[in-house]
Amino acid sequence: MGQLYALRQSQSEARPDSECHLLRQIIPGSRLPIAYEQDVQPAAEFYRDALIASGNGLWIWDFTSGTMVWDRHACTLTGQKPDDDALDWQGLTELIHPLERHAVVHAITLKALTGQPFQVELRLASGNGTWRWLEMRGGVSASQEGQPVQLAGSLSDISERKAAEHELGLSAIAFDAWEGMMITDPAARILRVNPSFTRVTGYLPEDVLGKTPLLLQSGRHDAAFYRRMRETLELEGHWQGEIWNRRKSGEIYPEWLSITAVKAADGRLQHYLGCFSDITEQKAAEARIHDLAFYDSLTSLPNRQFAGLRIADAIARARRHDGRLALLVLDLDDFKRINEVLGHPSGDLLLQDAAQRLQMLVREEDMLARLGGDELLVVMEDLTRERDAGVLADKLNRALRTPCVVDGKELFLTASIGIAVFPADGSNADSLLAHADAALFRAKREGRDCFRFYTPAMTQQAAERLALEADLRRAIEKHELVLHYQPQIDLASGRIVGVEALVRWQHPLAGLIPPANFIALAETTGLIVPLGEQVLRQACAQMRRWLDAGLALEYVAVNVSGVQVQRADMLALVGATLAETGLAPQHLELEVTESCVMDAASQGVLQQLRDLGVVLAIDDFGTGFSSLAYLKRLPIQRLKVDRAFVSGLPNDVQDAAITQAIITLATHMDLITVAEGVETESQLAYLKQIGCSRAQGYLISRPLAVNQFEQWLASEECALPT
Repeated sequence: MGQLYALRQSQSEARPDSECHLLRQIIPGSRLPIAYEQDVQPAAEFYRDALIASGNGLWIWDFTSGTMVWDRHACTLTGQKPDDDALDWQGLTELIHPLERHAVVHAITLKALTGQPFQVELRLASGNGTWRWLEMRGGVSASQEGQPVQLAGSLSDISERKAAEHELGLSAIAFDAWEGMMITDPAARILRVNPSFTRVTGYLPEDVLGKTPLLLQSGRHDAAFYRRMRETLELEGHWQGEIWNRRKSGEIYPEWLSITAVKAADGRLQHYLGCFSDITEQKAAEARIHDLAFYDSLTSLPNRQFAGLRIADAIARARRHDGRLALLVLDLDDFKRINEVLGHPSGDLLLQDAAQRLQMLVREEDMLARLGGDELLVVMEDLTRERDAGVLADKLNRALRTPCVVDGKELFLTASIGIAVFPADGSNADSLLAHADAALFRAKREGRDCFRFYTPAMTQQAAERLALEADLRRAIEKHELVLHYQPQIDLASGRIVGVEALVRWQHPLAGLIPPANFIALAETTGLIVPLGEQVLRQACAQMRRWLDAGLALEYVAVNVSGVQVQRADMLALVGATLAETGLAPQHLELEVTESCVMDAASQGVLQQLRDLGVVLAIDDFGTGFSSLAYLKRLPIQRLKVDRAFVSGLPNDVQDAAITQAIITLATHMDLITVAEGVETESQLAYLKQIGCSRAQGYLISRPLAVNQFEQWLASEECALPT
């Protein structure tokens, strides 16, 4: 403010010195010596008393002395103490809030330069870390010569007013917030709405003012809902919850509504304030999350988690009404093979088609769900007769048998179905599902494409199966699997040309367990893979030892599961095993099933194995789904005639015809035939007669352990029967 010293003549009329004395005189508690003049004393006291009564503090900045004079009230407002040195203008500006300092100084300077009074609002440091809002008023006084002599004015505390203005500003911001708002009178007539009300509902203020919120009702809530809302408002003064309302366009939407009763100090109701937000997107997100949690994304059917909840609810209802319900667990037969042959996209289309067919047969009050993979579930409530569940199961299977065209291919489906009934077969969801699974397993074992009801004996069988699986897993880890070898002879020369390695399980308690009791279990549990690896290594290592001992054997035959062939590391496993054991590939024969060679992916692996030099044979030929067109392109060198055909030779005409057809076909395709299950000399003679190449069976020798086989070779028993 130093430039004020250089002020020119003010445009306003200069005030006399007596006025200057008057202003100085009315400052009570001034720290400057004041020359009192008799003619101004009464007026000074009057002005001083009036200003003090108004709550204002007074100040003067004397340009002559360069100091400022403050009355006691002004000292209080600026945080000065009576014994402090007088606060000068520079000290005052340093107390002003940094955000306002420049603007305040600039405004005072501008007004003072033009001789005009000024009025500014500022925040001043109060000395305790807070800020006090003050209003500063004042103007410049000049001498008779027109020279500025002082700047004088008043200070007043406006903190309460600024706080009120702040609250009003916040209220205005809140009312114009994103949430819709409306204010009503005690009779629920709308007095005011904010812009968000219009944005959400579509109603303009002129559409709703004076009306009640009834025009927003959707019709989804009954009178009892609104009665409870009013009762809560009267009792608690507040209500909030989810409600469905209607926009001006007629669209029904969900909102979260909060209503507050606004009362006066004496408790009288003045207004209702309603705040609401459109939760359409939130509800859609919740629905999406619900679908992801409880519905299958491929078939849109309820998933396993939802099915568990539904079963529990159905059981609770059945208990209350002394009713019954049935669970039908369906497993699509050979669906895995369809996936492997045609690919998962085709399998998905087939599964979707199956779900749609089955859904059409399920009653509205029942539920069809997907438990996972190719396993489905029907919850059948209000069961009158148990056999009604069997009737439904039969309908489901007949619907699935209708051919389905996927990617131009006609496909056929069947299902195995297990049925459990509440309360006879279980008291809760877990036990019912477990028993339905046991019945499903029985249906699969008994030929598939059928249904079976649960019986208590199935639980025992299932428990035994679980125990057997655990034992088998441990047996593989502890190398309890041993190989027995059954010789194969050349029918033309009578010479032993090879052996088939047959796995046995040397159980520590049950003794020697035949493969029929555990191979199927190994395939369904995936244990066939580590089991197969052990068998392959043992057989190759033993064959190498026999060759080193000088035994004139051409090969060892090892059965390979389709699961093993389909693994990506099958070729590497065989190659590594041959390398580890030192066995040449022509001494290893791998026997695969017809279903395996029909798989396109498996055919590629088989060709790679053939290129490696391994001999390949089709086991149990004629019992599966062989295609002669495929047969001529496969890298197969041997066909094994199944014992089912050999057992009826030579008297069964059909068995004889089939066996002769297989041998004739193989001969013309330059394939070696091996007849399995030869048990009588008449069977052997007939096979030689029709041109079969080789044979194995109990007539020649049963499967033998290594030491037994070696002893048998050294005995006269190994001679070919005549």
